[in-house]
Amino acid sequence: MIVKSLYKIINFILKVLTALEGKFSMLLNVVFAGTVQGVGFRKFVKDIAAKMGVKGLVRNLPDGTVEVVAEGDEELLRKFLEAIEEGPPLAEVTHMAYEFRNKEGGFDKFEIEY
Repeated sequence: MIVKSLYKIINFILKVLTALEGKFSMLLNVVFAGTVQGVGFRKFVKDIAAKMGVKGLVRNLPDGTVEVVAEGDEELLRKFLEAIEEGPPLAEVTHMAYEFRNKEGGFDKFEIEY
């Protein structure tokens, strides 16, 4: 009787965890290379983040690339990445590297870092 009850509880927990998969907050780190500075890339990313409810930051790096650090659930971050991957009209993205990581910290909003 106890084993059967435990089995039902474990199955319930597994169903809940499966339903929640991808809903936990993660970080997305993206670096864009090409013609990505001086073309409105950071504002473009910030505007999309605001529309989608993504938190984080975007900044120019000294080597001419642009870095985006975004926080949200995995599904939202994948849609966000898809929305920003080509950049604004004047940009020419020649390379994009990204990784998803477990959340390390929290952002209150999305901002451009200068």
